[in-house]
Amino acid sequence: MDFIIGIIAFVVMLSVIVILHELGHFLVAKHFGVYCKEFSIGMGPCLYQKQGKETAFSIRAIPFGGYVMMAGEEDGSQSEEDSWLKDVPENRRLNGIEKWKQVCIMIAGIMMNILLGTALLLVVLALFTLFSYKAPHGMKAMGALANAACASFLVEAFHASLFGTQMGISFLQGVGDASGSLGGVAAGILVPLALGVSPAYAVLVGLTVSGFGILPGFIAGYLISFVVKFLEKKVPAGLDLIVIILVAAPLTRGIAMVMDPVVNSTLLQIGTVLIQAQETSPIIMGLILGGLITVVATAPLSSMALTSIIGLTGVPMGIGALAVFGSAFMNYVFFEKMKLGTKKDSIAVAIEPLTQADLISANPIPVYVTNFIGGGLSGIIVAMMGITVSTPGLATQIAGFAVSVAENGMKGLIAAIACAVVSIIAGYIGYFMFKNYKITTAADVRGTQEEVAA
Repeated sequence: MDFIIGIIAFVVMLSVIVILHELGHFLVAKHFGVYCKEFSIGMGPCLYQKQGKETAFSIRAIPFGGYVMMAGEEDGSQSEEDSWLKDVPENRRLNGIEKWKQVCIMIAGIMMNILLGTALLLVVLALFTLFSYKAPHGMKAMGALANAACASFLVEAFHASLFGTQMGISFLQGVGDASGSLGGVAAGILVPLALGVSPAYAVLVGLTVSGFGILPGFIAGYLISFVVKFLEKKVPAGLDLIVIILVAAPLTRGIAMVMDPVVNSTLLQIGTVLIQAQETSPIIMGLILGGLITVVATAPLSSMALTSIIGLTGVPMGIGALAVFGSAFMNYVFFEKMKLGTKKDSIAVAIEPLTQADLISANPIPVYVTNFIGGGLSGIIVAMMGITVSTPGLATQIAGFAVSVAENGMKGLIAAIACAVVSIIAGYIGYFMFKNYKITTAADVRGTQEEVAA
């Protein structure tokens, strides 16, 4: 059943990508006056067709992809003998308009794919942000999710990707593979613990999601926490263990089973869309993806958790890894120049931005804008150099750097150095942009009289 759902989801997502790609061509072509004979959703025999002012809009039998038929396409599909083409003037044919207009029409399809990937990512970010701030104990749960990503994917990154795959140490390969496969279990245990479930019951329900990914484990662990806490209060002491074993354990796995195909057919497809978008226009995708992931790294979310949930690999994961690596230098420079806190605060934000979440949340515009600039510049560098990372969830400073260099050799090291340089520059750009901006210092946020470094 899961396999069938996965196949259907893949076909639907691919069709959406193709349709939006063709829609981009169509809209810009119409803007420039190019005659479009047909816009089709699907392929094969026509099931339904509605004639517009000059374009026929069709739904075809095979629900896979789509196309736009423009006059003057030089792909061999059209002949001057075609009756419909004879009546189209030269200035309304694709090959009869200015070259720059032709380029715009071709690029429009690529841009639609990029916009789709970006829109989907923004939707995920919005949902997680809403969950963090509005759901009961949402921030605690998201913190536990980030910890689960560290406990599983970070170990996998170092031991499996770095020491195992790159250095050939089979024992450490096994260590990494074991940890990476237990992301769901880690989330299923840590989330209930964060929400106040007793350790024994947290482990009990967390073990039941073995074999599932980190997000199904997270959802199951979060929902079951309220059930377990209710049972602990209402069921007499001594009997609660039996009830939780009989009720909570199977319910936890049931939730994970329901959520697994949903996650695989939705969120994981976002990673696929982003990967495909990067392949069509690496520079633009590098700018957008690098900027967004770096902002996420400073937000009350987890860039590691996000990139692991959506299954980023390849160049997009390389963008996330080295953009976040570069942000360490950028945030140190920015915090120091803006005098947001002490030197200790500047060092802390470079190592782990979440340690300064209160200070960042008090100054969101200058911090996020600066991080988007630096992350975008780093993303462009990584995309142009083709740096790849095969393990998801590596949008973190040290592990992201280590695995990027290990998998890409000298090219990866050069890219990392370049990302550090442009990120430092971005830190200074942010300072010059916001030096007159009214900021809230660490002393203001924390109610102390800390001496800020001069």
